[in-house]
Amino acid sequence: MKFKNQIKQLLLSQIPLILLYIGILVMFGGLCWLYRIPEEIVGELFRFTWIPIIIVLGYRIWSQYVVIKNLDHSIKQNILPKEPRQASLKPYWQALATIKQQQDEQQRQLTQRMAQKQDYLMLWSHEIKLPLTALQLLAENNDAVASDELQQQIQLINNQMDLLLNYERLADFHHDLDFTWQSPKEMVTAIIKDYSIFFINKKLKPNLHFDQTQVLTDKKWLGFILRQVIFNALKYSNPKSTIEIAWRNNQLTITDHGIGISASDLPRVFEPGFTGQNGRQKQAATGMGLYMAHQVATLLGEKLTITSTENVGTTVTLAFQNDHFKLNNKL
Repeated sequence: MKFKNQIKQLLLSQIPLILLYIGILVMFGGLCWLYRIPEEIVGELFRFTWIPIIIVLGYRIWSQYVVIKNLDHSIKQNILPKEPRQASLKPYWQALATIKQQQDEQQRQLTQRMAQKQDYLMLWSHEIKLPLTALQLLAENNDAVASDELQQQIQLINNQMDLLLNYERLADFHHDLDFTWQSPKEMVTAIIKDYSIFFINKKLKPNLHFDQTQVLTDKKWLGFILRQVIFNALKYSNPKSTIEIAWRNNQLTITDHGIGISASDLPRVFEPGFTGQNGRQKQAATGMGLYMAHQVATLLGEKLTITSTENVGTTVTLAFQNDHFKLNNKL
């Protein structure tokens, strides 16, 4: 049935050429009548031209059928058809080739993202299992689990879950943004309270230096950035040292005094999945925290940068746009 329909459509497509041929014969017959030329010439013209016309029509129908057949095969196999010989069809083929190339690139990127996502999910599941295993061992070896141990492992799980959930939400980042004026001091203070068990266990002291500045931002996403940066500072700080968090020169800086980042690793800290030498030593890093924090900061219109000296410490700076902060309710 499909073959018959294709032939029927091809035959119908030849009607303009047939009408042109008939029109030429009619016009030639009219000229013969007008100039008193014997009408037998028209008959002779038809007798010597109808066979070539049928051959031309047959060739056109067959060549177009072959093109359609190849195109159908290419669509089924998801491949680009051969370049046609007809000059009139080449622009269409080139356009089709461009579309096919774009589709292949999009499919390649999608496959790559799905593979990366699968790797990240496996990595996060491993990181979440670590504190769960630690809790299980504590419960097996002790009649009672210390509260600080329990809180610390729960916070580690929460941190990884926060990364995982926000990684999924990054794909639809602009869906639920709510820009309001927020106090960086209040947000930092709340995060330090949540992470207090880590400060206590490592005997770290937070030194805060803030004025009454407010920033225009999405509270949820800014909180995510601050949590990742402060958690990194806690993880890599030396015990009994300080973590300084300050608002200076329209920038929020978080400085730790710890193992720092090597000069070779520093340019890559914002790459997805990059853990560097520190992450390999700690064996408790997904390499996604700073990557996602940097992505979110960029999407919010801010700039996140890092400077570090190995075995001295690290400073993370979050710079806000000029119209994204105010002091004492004054822009």
